[in-house]
Amino acid sequence: MKKQKIQFIVILIVLAVLIAATFGMKWYNKNKEEEKTAEEEASTIYISKVDVDTITAFSYEVDHVTYTFTKDGDTWTYDGDTSLDMDEEAIDSMLATLSSLTAIEEISDYTDLKEFGFDQPEDLISYTTSEGSVSLFVGNKNDTLNAYYIISADGGSIYLTETSLADAFSKTIEELTVTEDTESTETVENTETVSENKIKAGSAPDRKFCSGADFLMLCSIFLFGILLDQFVNKTVCPDQNRDDHRGINGCHEHVHKIFTGRNCTYDGRDIKSNQNNDTDDC
Repeated sequence: MKKQKIQFIVILIVLAVLIAATFGMKWYNKNKEEEKTAEEEASTIYISKVDVDTITAFSYEVDHVTYTFTKDGDTWTYDGDTSLDMDEEAIDSMLATLSSLTAIEEISDYTDLKEFGFDQPEDLISYTTSEGSVSLFVGNKNDTLNAYYIISADGGSIYLTETSLADAFSKTIEELTVTEDTESTETVENTETVSENKIKAGSAPDRKFCSGADFLMLCSIFLFGILLDQFVNKTVCPDQNRDDHRGINGCHEHVHKIFTGRNCTYDGRDIKSNQNNDTDDC
């Protein structure tokens, strides 16, 4: 009996250690992930970082034609013809490139703007928020890095970005105007998007098969099962491992007594009540 108690205590201690290690590892991994995110954020070079919903006006040039748009409530209007019905999704998609425009390199030491294509820049993208206006010139393309030079209209550093603002802001007013054909195309695209989302929702998440914390949790569950088995076998039903019917029946009777406080008899097939008041059916 003493040996059984020692085994029980050892398993209990190991289980407690595994549970503590599991939560400790989860906490450690969470902190490391937060630190990694903070480091990446600190090292990121932002050319433009803005909440698209706060943009109240914007403009850009295409083939020397300037298109200017103003937000009236939640609706975008074209300043050149306010009667036109604008494609809100297309405009939001364009502006999304400005929400988090990052650079792979910042060049602060330069002497000749012509080298980067800013002597006579043709592509200018501007936007306005409650905090002020931002204007960005797009210069030459760096073919080696497949990136583009950008500089603020206020001067300062030249940035090299992999995002092509000139391509993002290249739609003509005809392409941004809602027509019957546009509505039909949007309906088809929305249907395809919904179908794709359903497929993605039904697919299994992309994750590692088993992390260290998950492995410790599985070990904890396994040990808990052993601990529970030891408790039932050695404490609740000490005779159940006997080969005769009395071992199994005695377990039923013992469990019944624990939960009801009354004795009972069980023959393995039928339930037989004793005549005295201290005995019940199992």
